[in-house]
Amino acid sequence: MGRCRASFVAASIPILVLLTASSAAHARRCVIPSGGWVAVSPRGAPSVSTETPVVEAGGRILVFGHPGAIFDPCANRWLPMAKGSSSFAIGAGRSHPVLVAGDRVVFLAMGGGGEMPFAQDGVTAAVYDAAANRWSFVRDQPEALPWRRGALAVAAGREIIVWGGVAEEHPGRGGRARLLDDGARLDPATGQWQPMSRKNAPSARSYARGVSTGTRLVVWGGMGTQTNPYRCGPPGECRPTAGGAVYDPATDTWAPMSAAGAPVARFGPAVKKVGGSVLIWGGVDHPDGALYDPGVNAWRALPPPPGTITQARLDDFDALIDDGTIVVITNRKQAAIFDLARWTWSIVPDPVLPLGLVDLRDLGGRAVRLIVQHARPGALGVGSLARVNARTARWELAPLPPRGSPSSLESGIAAWVEDRLVLWGPRHQEIRYENDPSGPRGCGPRVPGQPVCDPVIPVREVRIGPGGQEGGMLRPLFVTAPTR
Repeated sequence: MGRCRASFVAASIPILVLLTASSAAHARRCVIPSGGWVAVSPRGAPSVSTETPVVEAGGRILVFGHPGAIFDPCANRWLPMAKGSSSFAIGAGRSHPVLVAGDRVVFLAMGGGGEMPFAQDGVTAAVYDAAANRWSFVRDQPEALPWRRGALAVAAGREIIVWGGVAEEHPGRGGRARLLDDGARLDPATGQWQPMSRKNAPSARSYARGVSTGTRLVVWGGMGTQTNPYRCGPPGECRPTAGGAVYDPATDTWAPMSAAGAPVARFGPAVKKVGGSVLIWGGVDHPDGALYDPGVNAWRALPPPPGTITQARLDDFDALIDDGTIVVITNRKQAAIFDLARWTWSIVPDPVLPLGLVDLRDLGGRAVRLIVQHARPGALGVGSLARVNARTARWELAPLPPRGSPSSLESGIAAWVEDRLVLWGPRHQEIRYENDPSGPRGCGPRVPGQPVCDPVIPVREVRIGPGGQEGGMLRPLFVTAPTR
């Protein structure tokens, strides 16, 4: 596979420098009163939805909306983001997680079915440099990264790595599925893709899981059998595989991964960084896991979890790393905590949580969930936050005070900065439908490109209340949730 020269286009408006070091962020710590909302300034704010990509960097929130903007919660003001993101970054963020490599936020262009790279006017990636407030765009380089689906895409240090996947036997002309064992690395600073070595790489597979330890990329699992290049649907069409390998970006080399003590093949495991090790946990009907240490190429199986976790069908769960512990939460909100120092499990009593729409967006990796209750369909929601406290092994609740609350809790962005919740989004409007007072209209000749005429009395949509967008900041007060 040959290398090709990168074609790199940049758009620069150097307005501000973001603080990305933790010490700098700590120096900017500001105080917001506990228990009460502070209205977010609307001046310069972007239009957003729940799908708008959001990144927290150095105590500020990067919002890739229409247009992009940067929110400083300490100053309660919006700062302008350089123009250039347009619909490219927003569309890419909807189909793939945002990748953060150093000071750069990378949006890989993907087709609706996960095709990658997916060129839009010859562009396959948009890169936002947070330190310089500048956009750049990466051109299609098919010789370095051929088209594929179901690839692993992960940020590793200051690079983006794309590996594996599945392609047609005859790309562009159909045929059976062909699993891939190759990949490439993107340097967002130069916009250049560089093919990766295939020597000692994992066996060809799609939908592999992987995570960077800081110096190594650990790749594990995925689909070792896939008969249809466009889906993993009916039983037997895809079969999981175990095993993997460890990639060193500094030397462009792969090292085989030991199989002794490794988890068995499974669908949908969590792969998380735990210090210098990697956790493989869970998956469909596999309530178990192990830690892999790439430094010594060895696995250490976790002891069996408590009975409630063992008996759960783990096809929808979280495995979160919190201050030396692993917090496992099932789809029924059953939880258990594994203490890495003591190498023991503790069960978390089942909580009594408010009924409502549970927003599973990850608020800064802090295992916080937003629960919104509605007295009736279309009515204004009342919110609560829920989380597992790893130190006390209890669920906690923080009811959001209704006074001063943003009127639409679940239709915008939700971010967590230090100990503060920040919400911004469309203002709640109750909708009703009523007959159009202009009365029925006659149906004339069919006009090509126009809706078919309906002789029934037209109905119009009426929105009650002011439109626009609004938001608020809050330091929530958590209390122990009641147990069953």
